[in-house]
Amino acid sequence: MADQATGFIDTEVGGRVVPLTIETHTLIAPDQLAKNIAINLARSVPRFHLRPGFMSCNKEPIAIVAGGPSLKETIEQVRDFKNILVCGSTHDYVVRQGIVPTFAVVSDGGEEDKGNLSLPQMETTYLLASQCAPNLFEHLAGHKIEMWHYRGQATPDPVEEAKLLNGEPAITWGSTVTLSAIHIALLMGHQDLHFFGFDSCYGDYGLAHHCSDIAGGIEYQKVPITVGPKKKSFISDFGLLTQAEQFFRLLEMWGVYFNTTIHGGGLIAEMVRQGDPGLSEYVSLA
Repeated sequence: MADQATGFIDTEVGGRVVPLTIETHTLIAPDQLAKNIAINLARSVPRFHLRPGFMSCNKEPIAIVAGGPSLKETIEQVRDFKNILVCGSTHDYVVRQGIVPTFAVVSDGGEEDKGNLSLPQMETTYLLASQCAPNLFEHLAGHKIEMWHYRGQATPDPVEEAKLLNGEPAITWGSTVTLSAIHIALLMGHQDLHFFGFDSCYGDYGLAHHCSDIAGGIEYQKVPITVGPKKKSFISDFGLLTQAEQFFRLLEMWGVYFNTTIHGGGLIAEMVRQGDPGLSEYVSLA
């Protein structure tokens, strides 16, 4: 009976038994994201894909600042960068350290996310996804805003998406704002990417998911992870593991076109350290 499905989680796909099927969903219902998009498309907000220098070459390094626990240990290094792009809920933490971001990328569709941008800066350009809650655009009124479109969130169907976006291009993919930030940095022409707080794991023995408290934070089921022959242990969750998997997939596809440096510890850094030596062609550890 070994060729038959066993257990309620087994699924048969194309004549093969798949032991576990995982379905992923957006945290905000797609129909709500579509409503947000319809409202925000009507705004006279500059579009990111129409900005001067879009897809041109920019040889200056850029710091992409995510909110993992290791950021507390590397934040001083961020000050050395002229171009600083912060990801989502990391904004207020960075500003409280006396650092004014050049760019802030936000992709979440929840209304509470404006609580993570309670300290908006006039010098910062806020790159807001069209699916963001309308109140975030209103909260940032008077500041520099550019809007972009997050692929596959409101609908996975490209024809429906094109209609929803009035033909404007969707420019990013991935499960987290940090993955979207990579695409955005590349589309601004940056080829020297430095990551901070990009951990894909918890700190403080599994207690700390983020470098600081965040508005609208969600508790996920934690899972223990061991990396490589050295069996180094981490605590992560399926969302963060998906981010790590997609990051390495992105490197596999496009890593030859840009340089990647990981600052600080964390799961991703350890995967690079113990991973395929060929990774050194695409990514290095600071």
